[in-house]
Amino acid sequence: MAHAERFFPGKGLADVTTQLTQSYRESICHLKPATVSRKLSALSAFFNWLWLRGEVSSNPVSAVKRPRRKQEETKWVTAEDSVALLAACRDDRERAIFATYLRAALRYSELIGLRLHDVDLVRNELSVVGKGNVRRSVPILSDLRSHLVRWMAARPEAPHEFLFTTRTGKPLYEKACWRLFRRLVKRAGLEHKGYTVHSLRHGAASQMYEAGVDLGTIARFLRHADMSTVGRYVHAGTEVVRREVEGKMGTARTALPGPVYEVRAEVLETIVREAVGEAMDRLARTGVTRLC
Repeated sequence: MAHAERFFPGKGLADVTTQLTQSYRESICHLKPATVSRKLSALSAFFNWLWLRGEVSSNPVSAVKRPRRKQEETKWVTAEDSVALLAACRDDRERAIFATYLRAALRYSELIGLRLHDVDLVRNELSVVGKGNVRRSVPILSDLRSHLVRWMAARPEAPHEFLFTTRTGKPLYEKACWRLFRRLVKRAGLEHKGYTVHSLRHGAASQMYEAGVDLGTIARFLRHADMSTVGRYVHAGTEVVRREVEGKMGTARTALPGPVYEVRAEVLETIVREAVGEAMDRLARTGVTRLC
């Protein structure tokens, strides 16, 4: 009852109707769509619970439409910007953290949870605890391995087993990750790109796809149980899309035939002579008088 009073002052459970809930929705329409949806979802879950207990006959929130969220493509770090960000790193610690983010496609919670014994440089594997507290193995790519080796050799003695530390030797924490990434973005002059830490995970997936790695392998690398989830992480540039589509359709029956030209021999000879003459004139203007 106190929960309903919070949303509908002065109303009992039986007094809450769909119309009243719709009025509540309109009263909070100035908030962000995600916030409105979250509030309505919480209210709907509450009335579902009441319905299961037999305290209400229906859920008055179920018929209220949630606001449509604006779908925005997540920013993803390109290969060129990855090089710039790595160049912005100032020591082995920063390079190892950045490379592990990008080349192991880790979430920040997975990265700060890594311990020294999670790094197997013999089998080239990282043991990562991800969502649902599930531990999975992630391959250590060759370019990441070199950065990890250098950091582990330079890592200062610390009273803990966490792989990555702050500059003072304490275990790396969430805000420290964000601050480091913001510093790298600023040093690289990429502030206008709107990158976040999670952009590195999207960048890892997109760069693998651009390199020709199939979606099934990318899904396993990202540790996605649902194959459809990987589609949200792969962002193909226009050139990649063009190359992929052209490569498939260029040899298919759906490909449009090219134009057919019928050129008489004397016309073709004139075209070639004019092209050669024009090329020689350009060379002469640059000081070249003969070809060897």
